[in-house]
Amino acid sequence: MYDLDTSKPPRRLEEYSTDFHEAERRKGAGELVEYEITIDDTPNVITYHFLPATIPHEQRIKVIEGYMERATAIQNARMRRARQENIISMIQSMIFPLVILLCIGVAIRWVFLGFRGTPQGQN
Repeated sequence: MYDLDTSKPPRRLEEYSTDFHEAERRKGAGELVEYEITIDDTPNVITYHFLPATIPHEQRIKVIEGYMERATAIQNARMRRARQENIISMIQSMIFPLVILLCIGVAIRWVFLGFRGTPQGQN
């Protein structure tokens, strides 16, 4: 959401937060104007821009265009971070069960050897 001073960077609102609902309420009251924009790089991501209704349309468009590069970079960073977290959790979920099975197998072998480090006759 943008302040009346459009030189300040906008505040980021989560879509289902109380701030977002407040912005929608203010839009309904005629205080704000909403622009819904789909970022080309990630077509599933939609950004909403709430700007003061007192600002002329052309100025609103310039403000949004000036922020879109930054918004795209922020969104790409969030997506990259989410992908990295998914990859790390996937690797962990693949490796940890194997390590646990290996430890169980080594423990069973140790029991069958009579709790000795090496089989009899190999000393």
